[in-house]
Amino acid sequence: MMDDSGGGGAVPEETLRRVAVPVLVLDGGDSPAWMRDVAARTAELLPAGTHRTLPGQTHDVAADALAPVLSEFLTT
Repeated sequence: MMDDSGGGGAVPEETLRRVAVPVLVLDGGDSPAWMRDVAARTAELLPAGTHRTLPGQTHDVAADALAPVLSEFLTT
């Protein structure tokens, strides 16, 4: 699934569909559109996937933007 059109490391959709644990898939609102699209699609394919966008963040996300989202996911 994760592929930037440069031949990177794609994960087969069937593999994602077999992941049995809850997964939080994040993207940065200021990341390239293809990254945001892949994150959303990945979460859709995961049986217990949750997708969130971190506004104002890129792939190099700030810890203070990431921490509350992780904390919420891990405690619910």
